This record gives sequence, structure tokens and C-alpha cells, in this order.
Amino acid sequence: MIERTVHEPLHETIIHTRMRSGLDVVALPKPGFSRKAATLLVPFGSIDNMVVLDKNNQRTIFPEGTAHFLEHMLFENTQVDMSRMFSLLGASVNAYTTFNRTAFYFSTTNGIEEPLKLLFDMLMKPDFSLTAIEKERAIIEKEIDMYQDEVEQSLFYDLMNGLYWKNPIRNDIAGRKESLYHITSELLQTALRVFYHPKNMLLVLSGDFPIEETFKQLEQHPFCQKKPPYFKYHIEPDWEENRVHKALKRVKKDLRTDLVMLGIKIFRNRIHEPLEAALEEMKMMLLMDNYLGSASAHQEQMQKAGLINNTFEISVSSEATFSHVLLFTETKKADLTIAKWKNLLALIRDFLPNEGDFIAQKQKIMGSFVQLFDSVTQANALLSDYYLKGINLFDLLQAVDRLEVGDLLQTAEILSDSPMAIVHYYSADSSANRIKRVKS
Repeated sequence: MIERTVHEPLHETIIHTRMRSGLDVVALPKPGFSRKAATLLVPFGSIDNMVVLDKNNQRTIFPEGTAHFLEHMLFENTQVDMSRMFSLLGASVNAYTTFNRTAFYFSTTNGIEEPLKLLFDMLMKPDFSLTAIEKERAIIEKEIDMYQDEVEQSLFYDLMNGLYWKNPIRNDIAGRKESLYHITSELLQTALRVFYHPKNMLLVLSGDFPIEETFKQLEQHPFCQKKPPYFKYHIEPDWEENRVHKALKRVKKDLRTDLVMLGIKIFRNRIHEPLEAALEEMKMMLLMDNYLGSASAHQEQMQKAGLINNTFEISVSSEATFSHVLLFTETKKADLTIAKWKNLLALIRDFLPNEGDFIAQKQKIMGSFVQLFDSVTQANALLSDYYLKGINLFDLLQAVDRLEVGDLLQTAEILSDSPMAIVHYYSADSSANRIKRVKS
């Protein structure tokens, strides 16, 4: 059955169908746009390291980096160069793996049907030979070396290890060099069978193309005839830990300016309703932006005092198995910056934005979402993100629009009461200065 929903006042139509195979397909018609885009999403990421495969509770544990490794291997084919095949069709293709998903996406100004067929063909005949695995392992090892040279990436994972006790978010998405050698052809086949079946996937299409004809073509593809295997999924989040693993870590690095990242671990009863969880994330964003964002008095004061600079960032992540708020900056006064952040966060429970600022911030958020619909590829990415979580984006925007200032009070209390961890990367010069201050 095909469902059509018109969302006002954006004048956007969402078309949704669930195919006989269980594949969820969401389409955003964009009449008159030359570009078309497609994103195929699989809820298999770096935190998905354990599944129960049979009724006897026989567990399969995937080594760190398996989801990312499998993403690479699906482009591997001994017969043809898959990226070149997409190019010959006039399509630009790519993929990525995050903590909780793998995505394959392309865009084109030609027809969408042939690249779509090629995308599903790619999932049917991957090369998991020893030669192909060894080749890909060498490529990913080089990626890991590259990541280790990226100081902000290293800072982030040090902070995740400080915030969380056993949550797999502590592990690098690409894995470790050692873990790559435990990824075998058999494990890749298992991961492909368990996670890469239509009932476990979401396809998001956008642009000007014959939607119903495209749906019929998809329905006939051999991939969409696959039956899902039996399995139970298991993950061990550390919601039970209302404390961080390591509150402060200082590391000497070859830097010109110190780097500081502070994380607030949001400990609360797990929210099961996806829309409620997404709204809570929005509330945290609204509150933090008003309290410490670019237009806030607190940020202006910290800028003037030299505690932060224009690298200062706030980010919020609220997912089913982890939730945190991060502050990051370069600074020449790290100890003072850390002390100021701690003081401000302790006082946030008493902060509520004024009505005018709150309304302006809501309008800014709503406007940024609306603006994305002017781009086929950006709208596709946005819908992919929310529909994979089971959230109708337009329902979320309506919920945000209904928010009142007082709705942020409980969010402020949660942020104030939540434990935090800090990672400080310091240079040799700042280390010497800290020693002098201690001695004096």
C-alpha cells in the first residue's frame, strides 16, 4: 500500500510504502528538480557488536570495526569496479558507517532506476575472498593511521572512554588494527545475512522521477525476495552507571594551543518513544545554544577573557543507547576554561531563556530545516536520519513549534545533575606554565 501525506506549511509530500519483503521506502517528490538522490540505510554500526543468532541463545560477537569493514567490502568485486559502474550511469556514489548505521547513497541528474538496480546488485555478490579481505584490511589500516594523526578525533575517543564504562561507543568506528585480523569471511557473511536484509533496511528517494514505476522495479529485484533470518539483537549499554569512567584526563601533545573537550553524560530513564527522544535532544540544543551559544552573554564573556576562541563548539547526541552533550575549544587558559565551564553548568538549573530569545531560536531551527528542502540531496539526508529512527520529521517540527520556555526547566535540571568528564590535550609550553603556577 502506498501512503501519501502532504505536510503544510512546507508544501512537501511524503510517499511511503512497505514492500512485501519488508523494505521500507520513503520518497520525497521534487517536481522540476534535475537532481535525484537515494540513500539506503542499514541499522548496523560500530556499537552493534553482538547478536543472538538462534533460539538456543548462541551468540555471535563481531570484532571492533566489522560494520565499517563490511561497508568497504560491499564495494569490492572481482568482476567490475563498482564506483566506475555508477559513474558510467552518471551517478556519484559513496558510503559511510557511524556508531549505529551504515549508509550507501548516490545522486544523479540522469534516471534513478539504473543506479538503484546497481546499488541492490552490489549487495548480492560481494567478494569475501581471502585476497579481497587482505586488500581491504591494508586500506583500512592506513585509514586508522590517518585517524590517529587527527588530534580532534583522538580527543573525542578519549572523552568517550572517560564518559562511558562499557558502551561500544568507546570503540573507534574503524576498529583497531588488531581487531581487523579477527574479521573473517564467515563473520562478514553472517553480518551480511543478519543485518542486510530488506526487512531491516530503509530506502529514501528524492527528486523528480516516476515513483510508482520505480517502486514496482524495486519489488522485482532479487534482493527484495530475500527472507529475513531469525536472530535476536543484544547490546550492553551502560545506562545503569550514573557516573563517568574517568572524570579528567590530561595528555601531552605536540600542539601550538591546548585543546579541551568536556562531556556531560545524560543519565535518565531510557526513553523508548523515538519522537520523545528526538524532542529531548532538541530541548538540550535549544537550552545549550541560549546558555552558551554564539549570541549568549556567557560566550561573549568567555571570548573577552580569552578562555575560548572561534573554535568553540557545542554538540548534542541523544540515541537509544547513549546520550551526551559536548563542549570543545582551543584555549591558552585551559584550567580557567575548565573551571568556568564547570561553574556555568552547575548554575544552568536556574537558567531559562527569555521569551523573545526562545521564540527566535525556535524559528531559527525551523528555518534551517525548511531551507534543507531546497536541496534534493540535503533533504534526502535529513529524511534518512529521522526516518531510520522511526521519526516523522514533520511531527518533530510541530512538537518543537509547540515548545514553551518552561518545557526547558526539567532539561536544565538534568544537565546540571549529570556527571561530566573532561579531556585536556596540552602542549609542552602550557605544561611548563602549569608547573610554574603549582610551584608558586
